[in-house]
Amino acid sequence: DYTAGDRGFDRTVPVAEWDSGLYFDRQSSLFDIPYNQTLEPRLYYAWADAEEQSDIPDFDTGVTSFSFDQLFTRNRFSGGDRVADANQLTVALTSRFNDLLTGAERARFSIGQVYYYDDLEVSLAGQGAQTRSESPLAGEMSLRPLANLEIRSSGLWDHRTGETEEGRTQLVYHSDDYRYLATIGHTYSRDSLEQTDIGTVFPVTDQVSLIGRWVYDSQLDRTVGSLAGVEYNNCCWSVQLVHQNYLTSDRELDTRLLFQIQLKGLGGSGGPGARISDAIYGFDEREQRRFGRR
Repeated sequence: DYTAGDRGFDRTVPVAEWDSGLYFDRQSSLFDIPYNQTLEPRLYYAWADAEEQSDIPDFDTGVTSFSFDQLFTRNRFSGGDRVADANQLTVALTSRFNDLLTGAERARFSIGQVYYYDDLEVSLAGQGAQTRSESPLAGEMSLRPLANLEIRSSGLWDHRTGETEEGRTQLVYHSDDYRYLATIGHTYSRDSLEQTDIGTVFPVTDQVSLIGRWVYDSQLDRTVGSLAGVEYNNCCWSVQLVHQNYLTSDRELDTRLLFQIQLKGLGGSGGPGARISDAIYGFDEREQRRFGRR
């Protein structure tokens, strides 16, 4: 839908970034288990002198969702059709609790915020520009009370309105070798969605596993996604056959069949079962643990 204008265009954007942090730690014990607690403040400054680029067509670029990881990213666009302007400072703090007997990270807490010194002017289809002077508070938490159990939570809180903008909580259970994997999660976005999802990978034999995921939207009171399939996986190659239902832009469920073969020695696009690992947290980790991929 792009109408060609000039036969060519150019873009030059000077960029400066500065990333600095400190690391403090102390040793203590809890329930007779020695642990190491860290305190990690971090400052990240980014500046980019970009101007409006509406003359450049959009082929594969989108506006990234804001999260804790985005606190340390200069460009708010994915793809190369837009380069974001920036004059911002991120202030963040992370604290970890590491088990000194096993080396495992038992808990991690992080919080941060971005301060904008100029309005964000570069946009894409009317998105990406803003005039506010600071971002919502972004935080994330990870708890591992047991070696096989992990609790993850992340969210955005707007101190202006006192409301939670977005939230994601997930409970993950896996066996020691990641052959068994089960997840349950809850996702919230204010005035947009509230969803619950369940996922699992269940081995039938050493090489064959069943894969499944179900997503329910409580606001729409309906299933908005499902995935069911089978995987054969060994040290050299893998194959996945998956049936997926997904919600289209007009809120109708559509169906597709996904089939993938990967020769692991030759690599692959997007890693093992890219669509499956996007849907089921821990799927990539399972591949690495079981077959030593890195």
